[in-house]
Amino acid sequence: MKKVVVTGSNGFIGKNLIEKLSQLKDYEIVPFDIDTKLSFEKAFDNAAFIYHLAGENRPKNIDDYKKVNVGLTQKIVDVLDNSKQSPTIVFTSSIQAELDNPYGLSKREAEEVLIKFNKKKKATIYIYRLPGVFGKWSRPNYNTVVATFCFNIARGLDIKISDPSHVLELVYIEDVVSSFIDKLSTKGNFSFNRCTVNPVYKITLMDLAETIYEFKRKEKFLKLDDIPEGIKKCLYITYQSFLPGKNSNDEIGSKE
Repeated sequence: MKKVVVTGSNGFIGKNLIEKLSQLKDYEIVPFDIDTKLSFEKAFDNAAFIYHLAGENRPKNIDDYKKVNVGLTQKIVDVLDNSKQSPTIVFTSSIQAELDNPYGLSKREAEEVLIKFNKKKKATIYIYRLPGVFGKWSRPNYNTVVATFCFNIARGLDIKISDPSHVLELVYIEDVVSSFIDKLSTKGNFSFNRCTVNPVYKITLMDLAETIYEFKRKEKFLKLDDIPEGIKKCLYITYQSFLPGKNSNDEIGSKE
């Protein structure tokens, strides 16, 4: 069986990815998170594939951007280098890597660590500069405004709209996970690859809020089959996951 390691396995994207990976045969899935008791050496030993999803995007200390996003990536590369391994690596970066803010700079530097590893070890690297990702198991007041709006509106709580005309660029978690899993069956080309997830949805904050309020108003009789394919259907599925008592979102939201 091929060993697949998922860092950040308890996070929003990690949970959704683990759920899908667990349905596959011929793969040994190794979740790796801050609470994992396995050592780095043990976790990554003989790994054929690594999904490096772990990172920091809202630290209390600004220095943690580099400490976690760059430091953790470097630590993984060092372990692989010392053990003379060259597994395929999928890395979740961010579109903010194009910016010069602390988060974006840390993601860009983490990308550089992986690019250097590719040049040195000829490892296949896939880097995704993701826009906002939304879907089930995202955290309100943390992952995306979609999660916050869904959680609050489902409970009759107020939401804040700073700029109604602001346009969000979003990708749906199911599309992200599908693209990630496709890489498992893609023959490694020993190169560095920049990847995208499609489709990318665009919606203003005001339209997002009005769409979710519509779900709330029609909550008792609206059915999934009534909604056309596209962002509205994806948002409806996400909203459903945030209804009180659904999945783990009720518990997650209560911690914020």
